[in-house]
Amino acid sequence: MFFLLWAALLFSVKGSSADTGASVEHCNSGFCITLNEGEITAEAGLCVVIPCSFSTNHVFITEHIVWYKCESNRRCGDSDVIFHTNKNNKKVQPQFRGRVSLLQSDLNQKNCSIIINDLTVSDSGSYQLRVNGFRYKWPGGSLNKATEGFTFSARPTVSVKVFPRILKNSGCRVQSDVLTCVCISRGFPLPTIKWPLLKHHTEYSVITTVSKHTVNCTVTLTVKDHTNTAVECVSSNEYREVKQNFTIQVDMSEQEADLPGPGAVLPWVLTALSLIVNVIFIVCLVFLWNTRKKVKPNQEDRTYMSLRRNDLSPEYDVIGQPLKKCCPVTGETECPYQRLRMLVVIWATLLFSVRGSDANPGEFNLRRHDCIMGLCATLSEAEIPAEAGLCVVIPCSFTTDHVFKPKNVIWYKCEPDKQRCGDSDIIFRTSKNVQSGFNGRVSLLDPDLSQGNCSIIICDLVESDSGSYQIGLAGIPFGKPRITFSPRTTLSVKGSVQHSSAALPWAVAGVSLSMNVVFTIYVIFLWKARMKKESQADRIYMSLQKTDRSPEYDVIGQPQT
Repeated sequence: MFFLLWAALLFSVKGSSADTGASVEHCNSGFCITLNEGEITAEAGLCVVIPCSFSTNHVFITEHIVWYKCESNRRCGDSDVIFHTNKNNKKVQPQFRGRVSLLQSDLNQKNCSIIINDLTVSDSGSYQLRVNGFRYKWPGGSLNKATEGFTFSARPTVSVKVFPRILKNSGCRVQSDVLTCVCISRGFPLPTIKWPLLKHHTEYSVITTVSKHTVNCTVTLTVKDHTNTAVECVSSNEYREVKQNFTIQVDMSEQEADLPGPGAVLPWVLTALSLIVNVIFIVCLVFLWNTRKKVKPNQEDRTYMSLRRNDLSPEYDVIGQPLKKCCPVTGETECPYQRLRMLVVIWATLLFSVRGSDANPGEFNLRRHDCIMGLCATLSEAEIPAEAGLCVVIPCSFTTDHVFKPKNVIWYKCEPDKQRCGDSDIIFRTSKNVQSGFNGRVSLLDPDLSQGNCSIIICDLVESDSGSYQIGLAGIPFGKPRITFSPRTTLSVKGSVQHSSAALPWAVAGVSLSMNVVFTIYVIFLWKARMKKESQADRIYMSLQKTDRSPEYDVIGQPQT
């Protein structure tokens, strides 16, 4: 019992933040109750003790006590029971069963104090006590046991507060220089969320949603360098202010996309090897060029050239004929090195043409203006292409007369052959729920409807988002009826495509390998042309007919030593 009292006092001090004041006794017809004056304030999730003591007249014997919770302007009944000392009583409300207990179980001590565990906001309110028992009567000289009860009019009041706190799902994430921070705070009264980071930025978007006692605030802005960006979320209500700094997390899918996989490294390896082979071929061609220019005549050529020609017969005229201008490597009139330079130019052209083939064609917007009862909407009727997994903006604007005040923007998605979209086709509405498939993915670019901007952005696109979209407006003085405009925008969502940057390594590797084949063929061609020239010179030399028997020409037929 002492341990229970000690624990109750500990949690009551921790869970209560208000001065409950002095104890006040309230009596009526011999029944008295003593309660603390003032409101008892406690924090949700903790415990609270309602101090209480009572006394009855001397003829009343207490059997059970009952605690109720109901509005202060009415008397509590059986449907309001939150605690009963009779454990067999089944009238206790389910939400209080097991959470309420007496500090002192012995009713003879006249202690009616209770402790309420795991407080929630709904526990706030007025509580009332009733004592059930009996008294003995002697009607007609006989002793009878009469059951009675008494409900005290004085009531203690408990106010459960939810001090603001930032939940674990809050944080910041950056993807493609777009920083998105989410701050989720719970509190009662509802807390206000502020972002000190926004003081240094002029272009950003803030979306705030409220669910019961939870506020979800999402801010999106563009940052170039997020490494030194400190993001702080401040949540506050009338009772407390809490702050939390968020660590920016880089989207892992983006990091994995930036890391080259085996399929991306292989073409670059092939390209490097091919370029090395190309350099080797070019060195070989330059070597053949230089060695052909510096080749020295062999012994037979020197012997033949040293002959003193005394015979003027036509058989030896070939010796004195000048050579035609030709390429020093192949001996042909046209030099193949001009072709080599042309091949290099073609190779470089192919390389840079593949590198620059990532351009996108221009897009054209076809806008249509539609007016109904002084309200006009402008919408693009051209097809808007988009890629799955990304975001798309559907541009839209509207104008109104000076009487109409827009309150709601409604966006629909339905089949193109459907004449008018209905409530079941709503994907976005500024005041009510929408289709579950679009919930949380669609938002206005500018929440201020007075600006006349009805453009929306749809994120996390899927292929099923493809279809026809229609715009509607509702406001004052038309009230609930809304106006749906006839123009529609068609959205076409395609699966993730492989960009040309991914194909670039394979294209470069293909061009480089092709040049390897060209260089190989060219070197073989040069080699055969050179061998052909040398064999032709040997045949000319062997075809000479020796008619002069003078000793000057004997050296031609002499074997070499």
